[in-house]
Amino acid sequence: MSNGRDYDSNWVPWVEEERDVTVLESVKIRGFDISESEASPITLLRYRSEFFVESDGHRRVSAARRLRVDEIEADVCELQPRS
Repeated sequence: MSNGRDYDSNWVPWVEEERDVTVLESVKIRGFDISESEASPITLLRYRSEFFVESDGHRRVSAARRLRVDEIEADVCELQPRS
């Protein structure tokens, strides 16, 4: 499983693994149409004005950035600061 530290500031993997290539190729063919794939939307955590990619969405975010895709389907969980 990848995490945010596995990517540079442009979301290019520091070390491209076979799974990174597979996801990138799949997105080139199918795009991000959830109905065309078994993948669910990625999950983002939003804290104030920052977003953090949760668990398995890192490779899809990387593919989207590398292919210059502006939008992908995501569930956003808003985190509230403690009062």
